[in-house]
Amino acid sequence: MVNNLFRILIFLIIMISCNEKKLIDKFKDFDQRGWISNTPSIFNFSTKDLDYITNVSLRIKYDIEYPYQNLYYNFNILDSIDTIVKKELNEMILFDEINGKPLGSGISKTFILDEKIIENLTLKKNSSFSIHIYQKMREKNLIGIKSIGVLVKKN
Repeated sequence: MVNNLFRILIFLIIMISCNEKKLIDKFKDFDQRGWISNTPSIFNFSTKDLDYITNVSLRIKYDIEYPYQNLYYNFNILDSIDTIVKKELNEMILFDEINGKPLGSGISKTFILDEKIIENLTLKKNSSFSIHIYQKMREKNLIGIKSIGVLVKKN
């Protein structure tokens, strides 16, 4: 009995410490119109009493009806006074170029693909930040992308 309680306690400590590394881990869903160009998906988060070195990952939830192999997107990371901390245009490959199979994890028709977009980004203590993500596929309404997410983890 005591041995089982000890194992449960160790498991809970590990789970809590893993979650403390995440500054943000959220998804934003799109409606039936899809991901509208020039409309950013915005994710807000803040740091506490320490400077953090972080990794930032983009998470895309998409289905097999998505008409392209790839996704071009732009992201801006802004601080609390809207100064751009980091800005990039990137491409994410969603389907294998040879066999056309969806990349990432999932079952049936929906898949999630995670891609690290920034490594070792320093974020100042006691600050607020926002990540703005825009689709850059030259489609007004990009169908097939169900939601977009951001994961920011402390190293």
